[in-house]
Amino acid sequence: MNDRTIYIPTYQRDYLRSLESMAGTKALERVVLVAHPDEVEALTCPGTNVLECPVQGDLGTVRQWLMDHHEGDYMIQMDDDLRFAVRREDDPTKFRLPAGPWEVDDLFDRVFELLEDFPLVGVRQRGGANRSANGIETATRQCMLHGIDVQAAREHSWHYKPIVFEDFDYTLQVLTSGYENAVLTTHVIDQAESQAPGGVGEYRDNARMEQDALDLAMEFPGFVKIVRKQGWAGMDYRTDVNVQWKKALKSAGGVVTDNADKYLDRWRSELI
Repeated sequence: MNDRTIYIPTYQRDYLRSLESMAGTKALERVVLVAHPDEVEALTCPGTNVLECPVQGDLGTVRQWLMDHHEGDYMIQMDDDLRFAVRREDDPTKFRLPAGPWEVDDLFDRVFELLEDFPLVGVRQRGGANRSANGIETATRQCMLHGIDVQAAREHSWHYKPIVFEDFDYTLQVLTSGYENAVLTTHVIDQAESQAPGGVGEYRDNARMEQDALDLAMEFPGFVKIVRKQGWAGMDYRTDVNVQWKKALKSAGGVVTDNADKYLDRWRSELI
């Protein structure tokens, strides 16, 4: 559990799309699968690092266990069912799927680079990313992939909680402490299917989402609104939240910066 490890918690999956999407990358050498004790043997094979996680329960509990035991300044935690795409230079409103191995390596290199300036870093979700700026966005929603400054988290007592909105909750802890998160937008991520068998789909039903949404809204009043959205497979509807991310940052005296061009210019120069 060393510095700059990429952790992939997994549970009851038929196959791991994230590993498939990382085939041929250098970043694959940093990957550690985080598995339930009953699944370690099945997942262990040449070239794959598997870490047995003794805690059981939901993803937030596993995320915090990794935070408590990680050695080093930075880590990435990401979902096990991701695909990667890259923003097209000829038409920045569109994306090329799949990203090639060197482009995926760029994604992870940039996340770790951004962690030198921001305590929490994500990658833009593909849906709606055609309307986002190229480079980075700050004080905004992130999910599925999280670059974390572990030392900053320990200093400020930021921690993952056992709720289904554990990623939103953690981001709000950072923002309401006056720190921006940064989301990379030169690349995007998505999942082939929400609520697929295994993973959080084993326990994330609407009753749980309803209770956890209420808890999140009570923890961060003024920034979180409970909403009803179209349900995933097996749900008539789902309870979700809308969050005012920038308002949360400003409430703590934080300032939303506009420095996307600085990073974009740097990354473009590296490609020349």
